[in-house]
Amino acid sequence: QFICCCLQPKAAASAAEQLRSCSIWQSQLCESHLAQCVTDEQLDEVYRDFRARAGKKNYLDFEDFRALYSGSRFEHDVSDQLAVFRALADSERLTLAGYVRLCQLSQSAGSGPDPERLRVLFSVMDEDQSGTISEDEFCRFLANFVDDETTMQNFFARADEDKSKLIYFHEFANFCRKHRRAFRLMCAYVFPQLVELMLHLVMLRVQLLLLLLLLLLLCLRFQLCVSLGLRRSDAELRMLALRQLQLAGGRAQAWRVRLHREAASEAERSLLCRRLHPGHVTRFAPEAARSPPVAAILQDELRLLVDGPVVTFAGATDSCWGG
Repeated sequence: QFICCCLQPKAAASAAEQLRSCSIWQSQLCESHLAQCVTDEQLDEVYRDFRARAGKKNYLDFEDFRALYSGSRFEHDVSDQLAVFRALADSERLTLAGYVRLCQLSQSAGSGPDPERLRVLFSVMDEDQSGTISEDEFCRFLANFVDDETTMQNFFARADEDKSKLIYFHEFANFCRKHRRAFRLMCAYVFPQLVELMLHLVMLRVQLLLLLLLLLLLCLRFQLCVSLGLRRSDAELRMLALRQLQLAGGRAQAWRVRLHREAASEAERSLLCRRLHPGHVTRFAPEAARSPPVAAILQDELRLLVDGPVVTFAGATDSCWGG
């Protein structure tokens, strides 16, 4: 009844609260410290993922369970997957509570060996369910992620503390505590990495909010840069115009000296001198300091003065200008 109630669309928001308070959760999970590792938001995401995978069946069968390993980096043995499934399933059916438990077990093993994971790992290695792990069973399991046979034999020798050629549960637990890297490899092989399923949508929402905030900051920065850039461009343009005016004065004088010396007639000399009169240039200075378009006109006027070679003559005086 609980599962049917949870699978109603309106129950998604309160799935975590119902799951934590149900008898299935209390009986299977509260005895383990893993029950404290999952937040309500993560439980809601697990619930939605379970609904998507289970469909109308309201449970996962073995084929659905095997699909959870599709992204694994290991080549899994079907018997190992079946052992994990039977350790978590109820009558060949993996219900919502079992799926939550699997998600908890699949979380990072960085916290160290815990009874829940150790029990499932031990049951997977104990193929004949004799309560002990033989050397053949231990090496066959390690062969899924360890290539060196000598390394496997050394691991078995370290785990077999009493040298009985059998590994008991307490010996296996001690081995996992001493060899954390081997324990993490065992967990990575046995448990599908479902922690991403638990955190994916929650993290996606957080990342989306951060992305929107970043875009907003980039837009504000762009607007600020554009504003500062325009102001800086106006200031630079004004400084350039004033500097060109200063340079143009000396160049215009050189041109006047040249034209005064080379003009063919007095009328031509007078016309050219009026064209290059300093007032014709400097009259744009006040407007250029206020208006970029006028500054552009000023630059065009200055180009008329500086195009071509500039010739200077020794002894040129103001008398050449005719006052």
